[in-house]
Amino acid sequence: MTSEIYLVDLYANKKNSIIHKSSPILKIIFTFTFLFLLIFSKDYLKIFIYLGIIFSLVFLSKLPFFKLLKWSLYGLIFGLMFALSQLFYSWNLALFTLLKVFSCILLMIWFTTSTGFIELFSFVPFKTLKNMLLLTYRFFFMIVDSFSRRLKIANVRGLNQSKFLVRLKSLSNIIAHELIHTLEKAERVYKLMILRGFDGKISLNKKVKLSLNDLVIFLYLTGVILIWIIL
Repeated sequence: MTSEIYLVDLYANKKNSIIHKSSPILKIIFTFTFLFLLIFSKDYLKIFIYLGIIFSLVFLSKLPFFKLLKWSLYGLIFGLMFALSQLFYSWNLALFTLLKVFSCILLMIWFTTSTGFIELFSFVPFKTLKNMLLLTYRFFFMIVDSFSRRLKIANVRGLNQSKFLVRLKSLSNIIAHELIHTLEKAERVYKLMILRGFDGKISLNKKVKLSLNDLVIFLYLTGVILIWIIL
Protein backbone atom coordinates (compact mmCIF):
# COMPACT_ATOMS: atom_id res chain seq x y z
CA MET A 1 0.00 0.00 0.00
CA THR A 2 2.83 2.41 0.86
CA SER A 3 4.40 2.08 -2.58
CA GLU A 4 0.98 2.66 -4.21
CA ILE A 5 -0.13 5.68 -2.18
CA TYR A 6 0.81 8.08 -4.98
CA LEU A 7 -1.95 6.42 -7.05
CA VAL A 8 -4.58 8.10 -4.83
CA ASP A 9 -3.40 11.50 -6.05
CA LEU A 10 -3.00 10.22 -9.62
CA TYR A 11 -6.53 8.83 -9.83
CA ALA A 12 -8.03 11.96 -8.24
CA ASN A 13 -6.37 14.37 -10.68
CA LYS A 14 -5.88 12.42 -13.91
CA LYS A 15 -9.12 10.50 -14.33
CA ASN A 16 -11.72 12.17 -16.51
CA SER A 17 -15.06 10.71 -15.45
CA ILE A 18 -18.36 12.47 -14.84
CA ILE A 19 -17.81 11.93 -11.09
CA HIS A 20 -14.41 13.64 -11.19
CA LYS A 21 -16.00 16.65 -12.90
CA SER A 22 -18.67 17.00 -10.22
CA SER A 23 -18.54 19.74 -7.61
CA PRO A 24 -16.27 18.87 -4.62
CA ILE A 25 -18.74 20.48 -2.22
CA LEU A 26 -21.58 18.28 -3.46
CA LYS A 27 -19.35 15.20 -3.19
CA ILE A 28 -18.45 16.14 0.39
CA ILE A 29 -22.15 16.50 1.32
CA PHE A 30 -22.98 13.21 -0.40
CA THR A 31 -20.06 11.27 1.13
CA PHE A 32 -20.66 12.34 4.73
CA THR A 33 -24.43 11.88 4.44
CA PHE A 34 -23.84 8.40 3.01
CA LEU A 35 -21.29 7.67 5.73
CA PHE A 36 -23.79 8.66 8.41
CA LEU A 37 -26.47 6.39 6.90
CA LEU A 38 -24.01 3.48 6.66
CA ILE A 39 -22.92 3.79 10.28
CA PHE A 40 -26.49 3.82 11.59
CA SER A 41 -27.84 1.08 9.29
CA LYS A 42 -29.22 -1.84 11.26
CA ASP A 43 -30.01 -4.55 8.72
CA TYR A 44 -28.17 -6.52 6.06
CA LEU A 45 -30.48 -5.49 3.21
CA LYS A 46 -29.58 -1.80 3.54
CA ILE A 47 -25.88 -2.56 3.81
CA PHE A 48 -25.85 -4.77 0.71
CA ILE A 49 -27.84 -2.19 -1.30
CA TYR A 50 -25.50 0.59 -0.14
CA LEU A 51 -22.49 -1.57 -0.97
CA GLY A 52 -23.89 -2.06 -4.48
CA ILE A 53 -24.27 1.72 -4.80
CA ILE A 54 -20.61 2.21 -3.83
CA PHE A 55 -19.55 -0.40 -6.42
CA SER A 56 -21.54 1.48 -9.08
CA LEU A 57 -19.85 4.74 -8.07
CA VAL A 58 -16.41 3.13 -8.45
CA PHE A 59 -17.26 1.89 -11.96
CA LEU A 60 -18.85 5.22 -12.92
CA SER A 61 -15.68 6.99 -11.77
CA LYS A 62 -13.60 4.73 -14.07
CA LEU A 63 -11.46 3.67 -11.11
CA PRO A 64 -9.70 0.27 -10.92
CA PHE A 65 -12.19 -1.75 -8.90
CA PHE A 66 -9.84 -4.50 -7.67
CA LYS A 67 -7.18 -1.98 -6.68
CA LEU A 68 -9.65 -0.09 -4.49
CA LEU A 69 -10.96 -3.38 -3.15
CA LYS A 70 -7.43 -4.38 -2.11
CA TRP A 71 -6.87 -1.06 -0.34
CA SER A 72 -10.17 -1.50 1.51
CA LEU A 73 -9.05 -4.91 2.78
CA TYR A 74 -5.95 -3.31 4.32
CA GLY A 75 -8.19 -1.03 6.37
CA LEU A 76 -10.47 -3.94 7.23
CA ILE A 77 -7.71 -5.39 9.42
CA PHE A 78 -8.45 -2.70 12.05
CA GLY A 79 -12.16 -3.41 11.81
CA LEU A 80 -11.44 -7.10 12.27
CA MET A 81 -9.90 -6.46 15.69
CA PHE A 82 -13.10 -4.71 16.82
CA ALA A 83 -15.30 -7.41 15.27
CA LEU A 84 -13.39 -10.15 17.11
CA SER A 85 -14.29 -8.53 20.42
CA GLN A 86 -17.97 -8.86 19.47
CA LEU A 87 -17.76 -12.59 18.79
CA PHE A 88 -18.39 -13.23 22.50
CA TYR A 89 -21.86 -11.67 22.09
CA SER A 90 -22.84 -12.75 18.57
CA TRP A 91 -21.07 -13.87 15.40
CA ASN A 92 -23.88 -12.19 13.46
CA LEU A 93 -23.06 -8.84 15.09
CA ALA A 94 -19.35 -9.30 14.33
CA LEU A 95 -20.06 -10.05 10.65
CA PHE A 96 -22.42 -7.07 10.38
CA THR A 97 -19.76 -4.80 11.89
CA LEU A 98 -17.20 -6.02 9.35
CA LEU A 99 -19.58 -5.30 6.47
CA LYS A 100 -20.23 -1.78 7.76
CA VAL A 101 -16.52 -1.09 8.26
CA PHE A 102 -15.70 -2.40 4.78
CA SER A 103 -18.45 -0.26 3.20
CA CYS A 104 -17.29 2.90 5.02
CA ILE A 105 -13.65 2.33 4.07
CA LEU A 106 -14.49 1.70 0.41
CA LEU A 107 -16.69 4.81 0.34
CA MET A 108 -13.89 7.01 1.73
CA ILE A 109 -11.35 5.52 -0.69
CA TRP A 110 -13.75 6.25 -3.56
CA PHE A 111 -14.10 9.84 -2.32
CA THR A 112 -10.33 10.46 -2.04
CA THR A 113 -9.63 8.90 -5.45
CA SER A 114 -12.36 10.87 -7.22
CA THR A 115 -11.76 14.29 -5.65
CA GLY A 116 -8.49 16.23 -5.93
CA PHE A 117 -7.10 17.44 -2.61
CA ILE A 118 -6.30 20.86 -4.08
CA GLU A 119 -9.99 21.27 -4.90
CA LEU A 120 -10.93 20.34 -1.35
CA PHE A 121 -8.37 22.69 0.23
CA SER A 122 -9.62 25.58 -1.88
CA PHE A 123 -12.86 25.55 0.13
CA VAL A 124 -11.14 25.73 3.53
CA PRO A 125 -12.29 29.06 5.05
CA PHE A 126 -9.14 29.98 7.03
CA LYS A 127 -6.10 31.02 4.94
CA THR A 128 -3.52 29.84 7.52
CA LEU A 129 -5.13 26.41 7.74
CA LYS A 130 -5.39 26.27 3.93
CA ASN A 131 -1.66 27.03 3.59
CA MET A 132 -0.78 24.36 6.15
CA LEU A 133 -2.86 21.74 4.35
CA LEU A 134 -1.39 22.58 0.94
CA LEU A 135 2.22 22.47 2.17
CA THR A 136 1.59 19.27 4.16
CA TYR A 137 0.02 17.72 1.09
CA ARG A 138 3.10 18.68 -0.95
CA PHE A 139 5.50 17.01 1.49
CA PHE A 140 3.41 13.97 2.41
CA PHE A 141 4.06 12.02 -0.79
CA MET A 142 7.76 12.97 -0.71
CA ILE A 143 8.09 11.62 2.84
CA VAL A 144 6.27 8.38 2.02
CA ASP A 145 8.41 7.82 -1.07
CA SER A 146 11.66 8.56 0.78
CA PHE A 147 10.73 6.30 3.73
CA SER A 148 9.73 3.49 1.35
CA ARG A 149 13.12 3.67 -0.40
CA ARG A 150 15.03 3.62 2.91
CA LEU A 151 13.01 0.62 4.07
CA LYS A 152 13.73 -1.27 0.84
CA ILE A 153 17.47 -0.58 1.20
CA ALA A 154 17.38 -1.81 4.81
CA ASN A 155 15.54 -5.00 3.77
CA VAL A 156 18.09 -5.67 1.01
CA ARG A 157 20.78 -5.44 3.67
CA GLY A 158 19.01 -8.10 5.76
CA LEU A 159 16.71 -6.12 8.05
CA ASN A 160 13.71 -8.41 7.44
CA GLN A 161 15.81 -11.42 8.49
CA SER A 162 17.09 -9.88 11.72
CA LYS A 163 15.85 -10.50 15.25
CA PHE A 164 12.79 -8.58 16.42
CA LEU A 165 14.66 -6.18 18.73
CA VAL A 166 17.27 -5.49 16.04
CA ARG A 167 14.51 -4.73 13.52
CA LEU A 168 12.74 -2.47 16.03
CA LYS A 169 15.94 -0.52 16.71
CA SER A 170 16.73 -0.22 12.99
CA LEU A 171 13.20 0.97 12.18
CA SER A 172 13.35 3.61 14.93
CA ASN A 173 16.67 4.83 13.50
CA ILE A 174 15.20 4.98 9.99
CA ILE A 175 12.17 6.95 11.21
CA ALA A 176 14.35 9.37 13.24
CA HIS A 177 16.69 9.92 10.30
CA GLU A 178 13.72 10.47 7.98
CA LEU A 179 12.20 13.06 10.31
CA ILE A 180 15.48 14.99 10.55
CA HIS A 181 15.94 14.81 6.78
CA THR A 182 12.35 16.04 6.24
CA LEU A 183 12.80 19.00 8.59
CA GLU A 184 16.01 20.00 6.80
CA LYS A 185 14.32 19.67 3.40
CA ALA A 186 11.29 21.70 4.60
CA GLU A 187 13.60 24.48 5.81
CA ARG A 188 15.48 24.58 2.48
CA VAL A 189 12.22 24.64 0.48
CA TYR A 190 10.80 27.41 2.67
CA LYS A 191 13.91 29.56 2.16
CA LEU A 192 13.68 29.02 -1.60
CA MET A 193 10.01 29.99 -1.52
CA ILE A 194 10.87 33.20 0.37
CA LEU A 195 13.55 34.03 -2.22
CA ARG A 196 10.95 33.58 -4.96
CA GLY A 197 8.55 36.03 -3.30
CA PHE A 198 6.41 33.80 -1.06
CA ASP A 199 4.64 36.05 1.49
CA GLY A 200 2.91 33.33 3.49
CA LYS A 201 -0.24 33.29 1.37
CA ILE A 202 -1.36 30.78 -1.23
CA SER A 203 -4.21 31.96 -3.40
CA LEU A 204 -6.77 29.41 -4.53
CA ASN A 205 -9.90 30.97 -5.89
CA LYS A 206 -12.48 28.31 -6.53
CA LYS A 207 -16.09 29.23 -7.15
CA VAL A 208 -18.87 26.75 -6.63
CA LYS A 209 -20.46 26.18 -10.02
CA LEU A 210 -23.10 23.50 -10.39
CA SER A 211 -23.34 21.78 -13.76
CA LEU A 212 -25.02 18.78 -15.38
CA ASN A 213 -22.20 16.60 -14.02
CA ASP A 214 -23.49 17.30 -10.51
CA LEU A 215 -26.88 15.82 -11.39
CA VAL A 216 -25.46 12.29 -11.03
CA ILE A 217 -24.21 12.92 -7.47
CA PHE A 218 -27.49 14.63 -6.59
CA LEU A 219 -29.46 11.61 -7.83
CA TYR A 220 -27.22 9.26 -5.81
CA LEU A 221 -27.72 11.46 -2.73
CA THR A 222 -31.49 11.38 -3.18
CA GLY A 223 -31.36 7.61 -3.74
CA VAL A 224 -29.44 6.72 -0.56
CA ILE A 225 -31.74 8.92 1.54
CA LEU A 226 -34.89 7.37 0.00
CA ILE A 227 -33.53 3.85 0.62
CA TRP A 228 -32.96 4.77 4.28
CA ILE A 229 -36.52 6.11 4.63
CA ILE A 230 -38.30 3.31 2.71
CA LEU A 231 -36.37 0.35 4.17
